[in-house]
Amino acid sequence: MDIDKLKFAVSCSSNMNRSMEAHSFMQKRGFNIESYGSGNQVKLPGTAADKPNCYEFGKATVPDFTTSSFNSTCLFSYTQNGLLNMLDRNRRIKPAPQKFQHEDKEFDVIICLEERVYDQAGFYFFDFDNHFRKACSVSFEEEYGTGCPKTCAHCDR
Repeated sequence: MDIDKLKFAVSCSSNMNRSMEAHSFMQKRGFNIESYGSGNQVKLPGTAADKPNCYEFGKATVPDFTTSSFNSTCLFSYTQNGLLNMLDRNRRIKPAPQKFQHEDKEFDVIICLEERVYDQAGFYFFDFDNHFRKACSVSFEEEYGTGCPKTCAHCDR
């Protein structure tokens, strides 16, 4: 099959960091790609490691993550840890994080950037309530999480 016609999806847990980075990287290289999260919530780093900011998929848009919920202390911390730059990148890609299990689109290749995400995707496809419409390749390799160039190179094969 011609790679230009393949439909790709890439997924991490929250659809905020790795999957959005891969989405942007691969889209700039001409791939027909969408990105998703598979976790229960969108989780962003908080001001402490044990206090993440959690949002519901489909309820919050990317601009909501950077508005009134952050005070000046948070803004300094989030600037230092790169969170605000990540959110700015995401805003240019799409309006909000999407949950993989809420979509009914068909893809030829689904790339999972974490083993846990691969397990969640497999469970979704083979759950007895899900009507599997089209065969596709669901892929996970440990090195996908090490950067977009390796993920993109795998898709070029």
